[in-house]
Amino acid sequence: MELKLLLEGVTLNRGARPILEEINLAVEPGHITGVVGPNGSGKSTLLRVAYGFLEPDSGVVRVGDKPLREWSPRELSVSMGVCPQEAEPSLDFQVEQLLGLKGGCLGEALLDKLRGLSFLRLEELFPKQLSQLSGGERQRVRLGVALMGSSPWLILDEPANHLDLATGWSLYHYLRERAVAGGVVMALHDLSTAVRFCRKLVMLSQGRVTGYGETEDVLTTRSLDEVFGLKGRLIKQGGETSVVIEGVTR
Repeated sequence: MELKLLLEGVTLNRGARPILEEINLAVEPGHITGVVGPNGSGKSTLLRVAYGFLEPDSGVVRVGDKPLREWSPRELSVSMGVCPQEAEPSLDFQVEQLLGLKGGCLGEALLDKLRGLSFLRLEELFPKQLSQLSGGERQRVRLGVALMGSSPWLILDEPANHLDLATGWSLYHYLRERAVAGGVVMALHDLSTAVRFCRKLVMLSQGRVTGYGETEDVLTTRSLDEVFGLKGRLIKQGGETSVVIEGVTR
C-alpha cells in the first residue's frame, strides 16, 4: 500500500477555543505511528478527524490524493478499520452478528482471520449479547470489528484499554506485523509501549503538534519534561528501548 494519510492545515474549534490547531502531517504506511500527549492534548480528536467522524473547521484530510470528504462511507470502511474509545452500537447485538459472522458456515477466509486474531478469543463471545460483556470483553469485540476486515489503514484509540497484559502484548505484536502491509495509527498513554512498537510518533500538546518523526527523535528527555512534566530518560538494553520515569518536574 502506498497511500499516505495527509492532514493539511487542520484546525478544529470548540466554540472560540481551538482543539486542534494547524495540524500538518504526512503519515506514511508500512509501520505503526503512535499519537502521544497528555490528557486533553487532542489525541482522540485528531484520530476522529483522521477517519472522518469529525469535519475540521479548516484544512483537509486526504488519503492519497483524494480528500476524505469525497470518499463514500463504503469506500472509507474498506480503506480504514477504526476502533474508537468506548463506542457502542445503539442496539444490543449478539457478538457473532456484530462481527458479521451470523448465519451459515464460515468460509476459509473468515476462519483464517479468526485464527490470526486468536489472542482476542472472539469465538467464546459469539453467543453473548453486547450488554452481557465486561469492559475487557467489549474491547475485544471492538477490536475484532476493526481487525476482521482487510482495511489497509487501521486507526485505533487506546487499543489495549481494558485488556489484560497478555492480550495487549499479543495485540501490539499483531499490529506491528500487520502494519508492514498497510499502516497503523494509534493513540497511546503508555510511553514504554510507544517506544517499543511505534517507529514514528506524533506528539501533541494543547492541540498542536510539538514533534513528529522517528520515535527516538521525538520522545526525549527534553520533551518528557516540556510536554509531560516528567523527569525521565530512554535506555537501550538487549536491542530494546524503554522509558524510565524518575519523577515529575511540575
